[in-house]
Amino acid sequence: MSEEEQQNNNNEENEEQNEENKEENQEGEENKEPEPVLDEQEQKDLEEDKAEEERDKEEEQVLDEEGNPIPNAPPKPPQNPLKSELLHNSLSKLSKTFDGLSYAFSKLDIHEKELDGLGEEINNFILLRDFNCSNNKIKDISPLSLMKYITIIEASTNLIKEINMFEVENSFQYLKILNLKQNRIKKLPKMHAVYLEDLNLSENRINDISEFNGLPKLKKLNLNQNKIKSCYGLANCPNLEVLYLNNNRIKSMEGINLERLRKLRLKTNRINSLEFIPFLPCLQKLNISENQIKDRTQFKNLEIYTHLLKINCEANPYFDEAGIAPKTELIIQLPELTKETLKFVNKEQLVKEDFEEAAKTLQERIEKEEEERKQREEEERLKREEEERIRKEQEEEERLKREEEERIRKEKEEEERKLREEEEEKKRLEEEEAKKKKEEEGEEGEGEEKEEKENDENEEKEEKEENNEEEEKNNDEEKEDEEGNEEEKE
Repeated sequence: MSEEEQQNNNNEENEEQNEENKEENQEGEENKEPEPVLDEQEQKDLEEDKAEEERDKEEEQVLDEEGNPIPNAPPKPPQNPLKSELLHNSLSKLSKTFDGLSYAFSKLDIHEKELDGLGEEINNFILLRDFNCSNNKIKDISPLSLMKYITIIEASTNLIKEINMFEVENSFQYLKILNLKQNRIKKLPKMHAVYLEDLNLSENRINDISEFNGLPKLKKLNLNQNKIKSCYGLANCPNLEVLYLNNNRIKSMEGINLERLRKLRLKTNRINSLEFIPFLPCLQKLNISENQIKDRTQFKNLEIYTHLLKINCEANPYFDEAGIAPKTELIIQLPELTKETLKFVNKEQLVKEDFEEAAKTLQERIEKEEEERKQREEEERLKREEEERIRKEQEEEERLKREEEERIRKEKEEEERKLREEEEEKKRLEEEEAKKKKEEEGEEGEGEEKEEKENDENEEKEEKEENNEEEEKNNDEEKEDEEGNEEEKE
């Protein structure tokens, strides 16, 4: 095959591929689901997330000597990694190894050293148990996965984006405390640290926790100040007692199915309903302040938490609009709970005066509601009467309208009848006139025919008379001839 034929074939294949891609794109656009309509707050969140991503990209850009970004450049290597001298000077706590046959340093503290990497030499210290690298600029802590006996990791205030090393099965089997506060982690993945008891991921950028499969020994989980919208994923933690979810984007408590949870903080979220709250049989402390609850009856759903001791629900729109103290409202909505277990509202202990104030407020509310009920009934009665009056007026208008339409219909029918009669009369007269004319024409024809007949008869009579005269004449002549013959004969 020549080069020209090869080129032609390549061009045809490219055209076919472009057509297929175009068709696929069109099908994709047709099948594409419409984008959800965002409210004002969601639109603001989206803009903030995009701006944050742009800042991250700018930070990660590799610049040339003139300060221009280099496209497709590999990531910048650490500029100030952990060096051997600092590493050895930061080791401490000489302890027996797990097999009990020797000793090794078990703690490494390199916090606040302005490091941006852990270096390679750290891979030689696989017997470390206590590690602290907080307040640095480190992006990757994956080398810690080599330290199979590590129990404490303090790595807060760094630039860590991913923690995928915890997804590896049989990894971090002795880890009990993990502090990754104030990093740049976006996702809470499935984790296999089966002995982890305390996990701090606050002040990150986590927006997805759906893949988190829970941890059997976890007792405390801190997810404050992230971008979490849904609580689904926070299950399979049978020993979790403390959960912090303050300052997120959560709209509902659904998904928090934790049998031993004692303390739950959901301050500064977007919860507007408590209708589908999860059953938390051991819950003692709950913070749902600074949310978006506008209906007082929503608080009644909290009565399922029969061990609730403290609750904070201030700064919800209902209390600001109604001008009522949260303590008063909760005593009204949760009478049994406030008598038996609930003792603190917004960090204030419930006292006798609070119950008296609640009773007074409840009585005033009942009287007001009764008055409003009567007023509504009266308004409804007047409304029904007005509707009945309007209905009758409409019926009367419709009746008059029907009568008027009937009158107009009859008048129209009468006019049409008269018009038909006039047309029939006109037609009859025209027919009579035509008939008369025809008769007259017929009489004239008969007169002429009669006259012609008479003329014919007269002519025939005259002709007959002439024939008779001629016959008589001939007879006379014959007679004379006979007489002459006789005379001659004689």
